[in-house]
Amino acid sequence: MKIEGESLDDILMSLYRILPSTGTPNVGSRGETLELLGVALRLQNARARLSRSENRGKSFSALGELLWYLSGRNDLSFIKEYVAAYEKDADHDGTIHGGYGPRLFAMRVGACSKARGHSVAGCLASCSSRLPNKTALKIMSAPASNNSLNS
Repeated sequence: MKIEGESLDDILMSLYRILPSTGTPNVGSRGETLELLGVALRLQNARARLSRSENRGKSFSALGELLWYLSGRNDLSFIKEYVAAYEKDADHDGTIHGGYGPRLFAMRVGACSKARGHSVAGCLASCSSRLPNKTALKIMSAPASNNSLNS
């Protein structure tokens, strides 16, 4: 199945129309859902890739969640300002066991974590020697004061 739209909201509206009749029931950790598998989405206007729907969450919630994942954390104190709904999933100590951060970084337990600790910088340093194109890793791991991007 292929769904096309001028903007992300156009694609979402198309999905909202077809999902009830063609979606497959699924039970996830947050309840029952309908899903469509094998769907290709084509955004005709690449600049219209952010949703402006009124009923969507805070516009920065996705960014906050991404930063939460990349920080390697799974605590409520970081994410609750971005996605308040996580409060109902947290344990009494504020831990959210479904948080992806610790799981993402646990995937590289081999040489990365043993040699460098569990830090992102340590993983980048460990991996950069094995990759053919090290430029991206060098830019990502450069200190904020480094102006190498401007030269």
